[in-house]
Amino acid sequence: KLVEKDESLDFIGVESSINLNNTLDFINKNFSKGHRSSLKITYENLKYELFDHKNYQKDLILEMMNLHKEVSGRATRSTETWRTIEKMILNKKGLLIKVKDNKKTISYAFIFFNNNSAVYFSSCTLREMFKLYKNITHKTIWESIKYLKSINCKSFYMGTTKTYYSRNITDKKNKNIDLFKSSFGGEKNNFIIYNNLKNIKF
Repeated sequence: KLVEKDESLDFIGVESSINLNNTLDFINKNFSKGHRSSLKITYENLKYELFDHKNYQKDLILEMMNLHKEVSGRATRSTETWRTIEKMILNKKGLLIKVKDNKKTISYAFIFFNNNSAVYFSSCTLREMFKLYKNITHKTIWESIKYLKSINCKSFYMGTTKTYYSRNITDKKNKNIDLFKSSFGGEKNNFIIYNNLKNIKF
């Protein structure tokens, strides 16, 4: 018995990370069948552009900020926070991926990394594009994996992939996101979040 459920408990779930020491072929084979099939689809008009400290263009992060606001319907981060993300990229700690449909930008993703590990930090995609293209995010993550392996990063943290208990109601959208990320395979670990360590009963 690990813990008695009480008011200190906020969340119980599963998180996953992809071991980048494995070959691309091995990583791909551990994706779900649906994900592997999606990656085989090619849309000639979609272009994936990767930006790191070598080719980052000043203020590009503000384009992601504006797209994120458009998709979310509100600003979820301050401009200063987005500028901090920009500094991460310039300091060799971040990767920005931009997806264009011909000349129109339809998606962005930001990956944070250090010498050993990376985190799928933030992404935004025009929702109507998911009806037209079945694999925008699939290919964004696949491009991220290839880049991270090229710089000898060791692991790619995908975040929460299953929720057993949450104090806050988990909506269908977040459940679908968790399911999507879990289908990339990787190593799974259970974790618990508390809000008050003084009241925990072991």
